[in-house]
Amino acid sequence: LLLYQWHPLLNDWGTGVESIRWCCVDSDTPDWFWILCSFVVSTRLRYQGMKIILIVVLVLLVGVLVYYHLRIRRFVANAGPLHDAADQFATDYFLGDATKPQLEYVALGDSTAYGVGASSIEKTYTHALATAIAANGYYVHVRTFGRSGAQLSEVIKVQLPKVPERVDLVTISVGGNDATHLTVPTTYRALTDQLFKGLAAKQPREVVIGSTTDMALTPAIPPIARNVVGLFAERQNREMRPAALQAHAAYVDLYTYAKLDRPSLYASDLFHPGDDGYAKWIPLFVEAVSYTHAQPSAQTE
Repeated sequence: LLLYQWHPLLNDWGTGVESIRWCCVDSDTPDWFWILCSFVVSTRLRYQGMKIILIVVLVLLVGVLVYYHLRIRRFVANAGPLHDAADQFATDYFLGDATKPQLEYVALGDSTAYGVGASSIEKTYTHALATAIAANGYYVHVRTFGRSGAQLSEVIKVQLPKVPERVDLVTISVGGNDATHLTVPTTYRALTDQLFKGLAAKQPREVVIGSTTDMALTPAIPPIARNVVGLFAERQNREMRPAALQAHAAYVDLYTYAKLDRPSLYASDLFHPGDDGYAKWIPLFVEAVSYTHAQPSAQTE
């Protein structure tokens, strides 16, 4: 637009031709020659203008990349203390009255399985779920094998072999790291089949698996990448849900019913759920687990 204002050849074609003709000694030269000259000059100016526009776009793009690089580094720096705090949470403990029937509970998954982002272990969904089970008349033995950064493949290869046979309850919260690493959907479906086959071999009484959350809402992920990651999360859930139901596992739809759609629901790294974020998860897991409703006598029968 600036070039059109600067040069009459681009501002008015006819005026440009007349300007060239007027400046030339030989005014008898045919019109087609001056039209050609005007075209050549205007094309050259347009080319110069495109170079300027390209340079401006590149400068803006570099600025955006630098901004998000610094932003991600800040989020990563904020995540450090969150992981340090969660590392202090107990991973093998008992809750409830020791005179009550004992219930074996194992939690698998990524950093959410042991509560990265929560201010205390009591704010994690695994502890809150175990507390609800204990309140229903059980002495709950909780073991957490989740690990920060774990993808579904690690849950199968590393965590699942640690699960004792015939435990009463297994919960799994995984998928976010698969979405950020763009795990191919067909690969993810194959992994879900492996997961439930491996669980079947362990013969747990009850399995509850949480869906991948809506990663498109995660503030720490840059906007364009956020949309891509969100699509992968949605596709993962389309693979996990039918596999879970076929395996007779309870499926907790965190994607639909526990959307973390406000920054206040996240921890300081704006990636992991904070206390308020986990508070949206807890009632969904509590509702999905039968041990929070049925009395111990009914379960043992």
